[in-house]
Amino acid sequence: RDLPSFPTRRSSDLMIAVLVAATVARTADFSATAPTGQTLYYNITSSTTLSVVAPGGSSWSGYAAPAGRLQIPSQVTYNGTDYTVTAIANDALRQCMDLTSVTVPGTVKSIGYTAFFRCTALTSVFVADGLETIGRMAFAACAALDTIELPMSLVQIGISAFIGTAYESDAANWSGGMMCIGKYVVAVNTTIDSTVIVPYGMLGIGNGAFYYCHNLPKVVLPGGLRFIGNLAFSDCEVLDTVVMLAPEPPTLGDDAFAGVPSVTVVVPCGSGAAYRSAQYWSALNIVEDTCPVAIVNVADEEVSVAVVSGRVVVSGAHGSPVRVCDMMGRTVYAAQCGVHVVPLPSKGIYLVTVGGATRKVAYLK
Repeated sequence: RDLPSFPTRRSSDLMIAVLVAATVARTADFSATAPTGQTLYYNITSSTTLSVVAPGGSSWSGYAAPAGRLQIPSQVTYNGTDYTVTAIANDALRQCMDLTSVTVPGTVKSIGYTAFFRCTALTSVFVADGLETIGRMAFAACAALDTIELPMSLVQIGISAFIGTAYESDAANWSGGMMCIGKYVVAVNTTIDSTVIVPYGMLGIGNGAFYYCHNLPKVVLPGGLRFIGNLAFSDCEVLDTVVMLAPEPPTLGDDAFAGVPSVTVVVPCGSGAAYRSAQYWSALNIVEDTCPVAIVNVADEEVSVAVVSGRVVVSGAHGSPVRVCDMMGRTVYAAQCGVHVVPLPSKGIYLVTVGGATRKVAYLK
């Protein structure tokens, strides 16, 4: 399988734009020893909170940069006061060339832009539940980074946060033209020219994930999706239909569809009012799907079954067999599972089996 062309497309324009936009931070307020022995520097951000920073504002020049395995502390005591570490600032550990792994505690809510940019020896990142935002290019150009664990708590992933990493260049981390990290879609191959179905279980679409997929006509997004990032579908010039399976509108970035001339968002029956009143969704053409379908036992931890405009959308664990039968026991569709869209030939009751679990679908159109 060919590797995606995504990295080379962005490495020039976005990287330059981000670096030019960087601002100079103030120098550190104090330093303290991390649990793993390295010296880290901090700015006091409130009477109870701290941010990890680079000692020189945005640079480690002239200082002993952290090396080896680094554990960011959740709490630091300074002048008799206990402070909670809630952020890793912009450029905080940028170009710490000998850093090999980082563990981030659940107290940290944000990782700033280019926070770990070009940490070339960094191989693994483990982030505890609690982190909400990852800034643009936070781990960009970490060429050895191949192990990434992201928490369920994220609500935003910045553009090119993981560009130029070993994880991104590994074809095994791409499926259906998409690169997912945990429960998040962070990049998409721009050469995609057919409908994309984002798998069930995904919680978020990163900023700029589908940027410049200029031949992408249609996207189906899963129920349970919590956020769609800024510029997520920017400049997808022929994108005309987005099918939402989530009954409640996910948080939407203000420029998620910038440069898309016209897009219709098809939402579940009964969800039109919620989408039309939600921030930024209200500016789009919201159309409710017709209401001909009753679905029983629609989803569990590993399997999702939904019906959109007379088609069953099935998503399940990789390798699980999928079979759709009518009530006479005749097979309508059979395949190994990934994500499938199965047209229903006529109205009636259908049985959708994924692995050993069966869902009954009533198609009443």
